[in-house]
Amino acid sequence: MRTSTGKWLTLVGTLCVAAAAANGCSDDDPATPGGNGDGGLPDQFVPDGSAKDTGADVKDAGSDVGKDTGPTTCGVAPDPDTAVKVRFVNLLMPVNSGAAVDQAPGYALRLNASYADNTVLSNFPVVPAGTGAASVTPYAKIPAGDITFAAQENSADGGPGFKVSATVQSVPARARLTVVALGRPRLTGSASSRAKLLILDESKLSKPACSEIGLRFLNADNALDSDAFTLGAATTPAEAVPRLAAGADTGFKAPLATAAMTLTATSVPAIFGPTGQAPFTIPSTVFAAGRTYLVASVGETYRFSDDERSHGLLVIPVGDDTPAQFIKRDPLVYFFHASPPSTPSELEVRSGGGRLAIGLKYAATPTYADLRPSGAALQFVQPAGDAGAPVTVLDNQATGPLDPGGVYFGSLMGLANGTGEQQLRFKSWKLRPRPAYGVIGTPSDSYAGPVVAFVQASPTAAAVDVGYWSVNSGGSKGSTFTSPLTNIPYGGVSALEGVKFPVTWNVQSWYGVQGTGSASTNRASSGTQLGNRWYTAVLAGDWNATDAEHGAQLVILDLSAPSTTLSVALAHP
Repeated sequence: MRTSTGKWLTLVGTLCVAAAAANGCSDDDPATPGGNGDGGLPDQFVPDGSAKDTGADVKDAGSDVGKDTGPTTCGVAPDPDTAVKVRFVNLLMPVNSGAAVDQAPGYALRLNASYADNTVLSNFPVVPAGTGAASVTPYAKIPAGDITFAAQENSADGGPGFKVSATVQSVPARARLTVVALGRPRLTGSASSRAKLLILDESKLSKPACSEIGLRFLNADNALDSDAFTLGAATTPAEAVPRLAAGADTGFKAPLATAAMTLTATSVPAIFGPTGQAPFTIPSTVFAAGRTYLVASVGETYRFSDDERSHGLLVIPVGDDTPAQFIKRDPLVYFFHASPPSTPSELEVRSGGGRLAIGLKYAATPTYADLRPSGAALQFVQPAGDAGAPVTVLDNQATGPLDPGGVYFGSLMGLANGTGEQQLRFKSWKLRPRPAYGVIGTPSDSYAGPVVAFVQASPTAAAVDVGYWSVNSGGSKGSTFTSPLTNIPYGGVSALEGVKFPVTWNVQSWYGVQGTGSASTNRASSGTQLGNRWYTAVLAGDWNATDAEHGAQLVILDLSAPSTTLSVALAHP
């Protein structure tokens, strides 16, 4: 079970020990037949891998005395070039957060280097703002000197556009710099969010061993406070990184086997979503032995949709032009309870003996958990009470693999003693929610009202239509029923990206559900108006029951603000 106190970044990994020789972490490998006898220096540091070096072999004290390391890969070869090398990373955020990508395009910028003699170098490509590899340029050579770096946009009319500059820097020969643009362009409010340039001197980074990686973190996301980063199971943060800033110049070292990171918030945990955190599973191909990386927290931390503005980690290798990689957050899964009594309410969701979520109540606000992309085997358990031990209500419910960055809606559905299709089970769907302020389809196809994705989880109902009634001037139900959501079978879901649901409003709204094409079975009830947002609606309960405890309910959820739940009891016609 996740908690939401403190703003920490947790890295989980193990040191490269017994497997060191297998993954290139040791310099005591047996010699490769025909090797170059370089006395333990990795072959990539020899200009010609087939030639012998000119120095005497340095013998170690192990059983492989006099043998070289073979084709070990560790770190990046030293660069003999005396020129200054600079690259540019454009991590600017859009002016309007929460908007659809096509409604708030980012600022494409070109880096310039100005010298005291008024020379201006612009030999950098134009870089789009974003969270992927395209936002990072290759290294470019420039002369040493006193340099003022600036990043500038070309406006639509070809004239000068938005520009952000750094203070003058004295840059010596052989310097290796990464210049990062971050913040919001053209912002006139809080200075803490305004666009700025960071000049990162790579020569100050600590060099990791072959069993390690080096990490320097950047806080470039839209959260409004500092990020604190913690390694492993430690409870004390390694460092706190202020808003729109970088961590310590030297960075810090972590085990090569680092496989997970978690970012949480200090003052407003919900800025990272309902679980109050942003966990990441790092693929084994991301980190290489002895290399150093800039790891930037980028994007909109609270963004509910899985798109190029979503929150994630941009991992940028230091020292060469190896492409950056964007790591999406672990999948977020909502758990909903749609099975009527006698299925117990107030359940826990467990996996592998640990609790993932608590307080799962029938036809109520869902609970939620972050799961690893590999998925989990779930148990639904009634916790121990005064009467005795915990009771497993449903066991061995495998989610299967889940997509990083995905948002899933899962429902406990069926009947406690049901058989066949009505058997108690758990089923989930990957939703495709839109931004809170966004569009469906083309830019001109903007929200004209609520957008709803519908799940049919009533085991005793056949396929249904879901819609709304016209409303009379005094707020009573009108005579016209409109059903944007049609023919949804039990266990089925409507379009996962949602359907426009412009419910009528006059004092209140009237919602209705009926058997597909069967107006005589329509069940209606009044409720509050829905806003111009993205909702998930669920038909829960027993369609055939007439009492309030067991009867069918239409539950409408705003998953971007889970405390906002509208439950409408559907009266029999």
